[in-house]
Amino acid sequence: MDYFVMDNGTTYAVCKTCDSKAKLGRTMEDRKNWSTKPLWNHLERSHPKIHADAIAKRHDNAETQKKRKLEQAKHTEIYRTGGTLPLKAYLEKTTKYLPTSDVQQNLVKLLIEWIADNFS
Repeated sequence: MDYFVMDNGTTYAVCKTCDSKAKLGRTMEDRKNWSTKPLWNHLERSHPKIHADAIAKRHDNAETQKKRKLEQAKHTEIYRTGGTLPLKAYLEKTTKYLPTSDVQQNLVKLLIEWIADNFS
């Protein structure tokens, strides 16, 4: 987290805003079982605005990662198909509806009609 610094040689992290300590785990040897929950709890209780900003940043990072993975998948599919992404594959990768849903079927129908009207 950007809001804490480790207290060297201990199981504590120190808040950069107020210098409070938050315990991450029981022992130094048990680092794999440490948790960031105390850090989030400290921010939530002591610094609500910073906590809200951290949550928003975390959410934005998650959304960015999802978009990046989708772009990578599209580029992989384009490379594998020789430079073009078939319309069906594109729709399957970018849709938020199941391919068999009525909403998706109507969207595909409208898209096909639009292509037929504008490019024929």
